[in-house]
Amino acid sequence: MNESTLDNSIKYLIYSSHKSGTSTIQKSFQNSNIKSLKIHGTFNCQFYNQPSNIKDFFKEYYSFNKKKIKLISIFRDPLERHISSFFQSNTNNTEKKTKKHMKFEDTIFSKKTIDELIDLFKNDLSSGKFVGAGDSLMEMSKLGIIDLNDLSFDSNKLINLYQNDNVELYLFRFDLIIMAFNFYLSKLPGCSAVKVIPTNLTKDKNINELYKIFKRNLKLEKNLIEEIYQRKEILNKIFYKKSYKNLIRKSIEKYS
Repeated sequence: MNESTLDNSIKYLIYSSHKSGTSTIQKSFQNSNIKSLKIHGTFNCQFYNQPSNIKDFFKEYYSFNKKKIKLISIFRDPLERHISSFFQSNTNNTEKKTKKHMKFEDTIFSKKTIDELIDLFKNDLSSGKFVGAGDSLMEMSKLGIIDLNDLSFDSNKLINLYQNDNVELYLFRFDLIIMAFNFYLSKLPGCSAVKVIPTNLTKDKNINELYKIFKRNLKLEKNLIEEIYQRKEILNKIFYKKSYKNLIRKSIEKYS
């Protein structure tokens, strides 16, 4: 059984958007003997038994375990996540399909100027077709796993739980959980003794200084910034509520 196989012994399915902190959750669960699986979508999932799609798997899981499967999803400020995804996707050794990162001298970051990198990033944003363009919650909605109209998020709560007939979905916001992973994760069912292992952090990589310079020099058109947030408006309003417009305003001030 490979690492992307869904089976009935999984305690948590980490349904990840690219660069949203879920690698830390997965590593922490592994370190704490909590069986979990992290996926970025259902396109590369394999099913251990008969189900041919993820909704049927959830039904089988419930029938087998007499309880709903627990899902985790983290929502991150779209523009900040796209910047981080740009750096992550261009340092992954995708040709060999390994988890190893390319040597810095083999990446575009050693071969292009900051202005050239910014132009590439702008092209990615404008096209809407790039690694990390999607969002796990949007995919769950399209697959009929959840109804976005039923989601709610209270930033004052440690646990934000959405439930339907087949799943328990635990929702987090990146800027909150990143400050206190141990505190938030320990409140999840069966995770009181979790040992957090920070993983896949940009600050720990050899591109960190370049990443900072890139962000300081990044300038985007106001309408492009607004479009980025518009693409995920329903999620921004769920997770940021009244501060949603303020979130956009701050990004415009920072990057335009």
